[in-house]
Amino acid sequence: MFGFAAILKNIATLFIAFVIQTSMAGAVDETPKQAAEEFMDGITTRNVEVMDMYMDNQYVNFIDNVVMSEKNGRRFRESLLGNLEYEIVDMREREALAVVKVLVKGNDFSKVMDKYDKASYEYVTENLYDDAVVDKKALRKKCLSIYVDQVEKVARKGKIKERTVYLPMKQDRNGVWRVLLTDEIMEQLLGDLALPDGVIEKDGAKKDEGKKKKEN
Repeated sequence: MFGFAAILKNIATLFIAFVIQTSMAGAVDETPKQAAEEFMDGITTRNVEVMDMYMDNQYVNFIDNVVMSEKNGRRFRESLLGNLEYEIVDMREREALAVVKVLVKGNDFSKVMDKYDKASYEYVTENLYDDAVVDKKALRKKCLSIYVDQVEKVARKGKIKERTVYLPMKQDRNGVWRVLLTDEIMEQLLGDLALPDGVIEKDGAKKDEGKKKKEN
């Protein structure tokens, strides 16, 4: 009986080793193009695993971590990502480095910040002596709502812009390709969208602190 149990244990050990080797082989065999597709799919669908990998990018952090109402958060993400499409059109690879050329189609958000600045200024001047303006937290909440309004207005117009984005990539020691993501690249991907000041680092820190408290 003991011998049979030992045989089963050895079989289980070999099976686990086989699964690990197979999964690692799959990672090594992944091309930069496939990795770029996973990255783009992850951003457009807000895939948790992909977003967590690039959380040091202020755009990714803003999309996933910014503190706003559930309704505004849904409006913002649907407006920002709803019309976003992409196609991998070319790839260049050399040793552990690669560049993937991506054709992106989506809304042109380049004028959002100008409209936001104007609308938020009008709100502040019209409510200069209201508590909502004196209270920094309430003012920030209102300004975020105004920002979402501007993003949503552009998305509703449905004016699509084509742009070419180049994703630099590097292969790590495990053979996994990762995008060397910058804020400039994300800005291009998202239709030249500028982010409002003073909302990213603070919110990201709050969320991280909350996670740490729960873990402890």
